[in-house]
Amino acid sequence: MTLFNSESDRELWIRLNAERQIEWEKGLKYLDKETQTYKPTLQALNPRTMYEALDISRGQCEDDEKNGTLRYTLEQLLTLNRDELEGIDNIRHQEWCRKFELLK
Repeated sequence: MTLFNSESDRELWIRLNAERQIEWEKGLKYLDKETQTYKPTLQALNPRTMYEALDISRGQCEDDEKNGTLRYTLEQLLTLNRDELEGIDNIRHQEWCRKFELLK
């Protein structure tokens, strides 16, 4: 089952999703208790390579296609900013937690 109009749309989704993953990782921070400041995590300092991100994104796409729904539409990846996409992630995470009765 495909959720895309064409193979080129599918490949564009995979690339944009991979770029988004890398950008998200670069923003990861932790609170340094000693200095009481936020500092980048090791993952933020050494984000995955584009090759690794593409491999993960391709797997996410295949999984989404099996489930019949994409985590983000191609339009959302093309038009939404990072905060809006993270809002979608938060909603999906809460739905997942409710599904497995981790959040009531």
